[in-house]
Amino acid sequence: MRRPILIKLIGFAVLAVLVSALFGYERLQAHGTLDQALTGDPECNAMNFRATISSGGSIRQEFVPSKSGLTAVDVCLSIGTGITFQVNILAGTAATPGEVLASALATTTTAPGRQWVHLELPTTIYTEPNAMLVLEIPESATFAWTGTCGSAFGGPCTTADPDLYPPGRSNFTDFAFAVGDFAFRTYAGPPTLPGQGDVDCDGDVDSVDSLKELRHVAGLSVSQNEPCPEIGSEVASLFGDVDCDDDVDSVDSLKILRSVAGLSVSQIEPCPDIGIAVEVTASSPVSGSPVSSAAGVTPALALGFLGMGGLWVVGNRLRKR
Repeated sequence: MRRPILIKLIGFAVLAVLVSALFGYERLQAHGTLDQALTGDPECNAMNFRATISSGGSIRQEFVPSKSGLTAVDVCLSIGTGITFQVNILAGTAATPGEVLASALATTTTAPGRQWVHLELPTTIYTEPNAMLVLEIPESATFAWTGTCGSAFGGPCTTADPDLYPPGRSNFTDFAFAVGDFAFRTYAGPPTLPGQGDVDCDGDVDSVDSLKELRHVAGLSVSQNEPCPEIGSEVASLFGDVDCDDDVDSVDSLKILRSVAGLSVSQIEPCPDIGIAVEVTASSPVSGSPVSSAAGVTPALALGFLGMGGLWVVGNRLRKR
């Protein structure tokens, strides 16, 4: 007598999964915590983002992260068919961009219209909180990045929209067909810092790092390979404090030299050995609740998108759990 009941329960479970897949009741976990977005985190549609820019050249949008690790971004695109495109993270400003800090590729769905496209960076990069960075789409001749109307330039932009992202601007802000801000979201995650003692972030610990520690202690300028925490800044601990005594001084410089020479180094434990990479933990300032993706992405669809390089499209607003 129990077997029919069991079969019915299995049937209901299968039906629930199918309904979930059809109507998007399941949630996927996006990597990281939602950090920057336009005010109110508007949905990606033609009412919220009336402006569209398609260009054979670079389209750029400034943003100011509040946390010390950048792991992923979303951009709201208007497409006619499926496309593969690139997003760069740059230093500098929208008007005067600097070096490329990271890049990611994504492939959209083939459905025409507006959609959020999610891009995971290959690695979580270190970002200086409250220091400006730039999102760049190098070329968009076959699609458009959507945004707010910075002026009434015809078409859907019959009026100008309010400034929904005061900390930054686009490189189309000063054009006659001005875009106020392009539609984007960024996600923070725990970055892996350079090896203990690699204060210039060049991938190794050597006598040059020791010299740069001394320059910092003396109040002189220090060149680094960006993105790189400033010596003495608080990340997982004081960056450059190789003996973990809560300050950066000439003793740290000496201990880097001892390590380079293969000599023993005394540290206040627990303390990462010199040369060992330090991962910012969940108790660091970049911790936070994970963000769930929108109902528009179901488990079945997600598997298909993950098969195209680990990237997927989200069709609605991300909400904190």
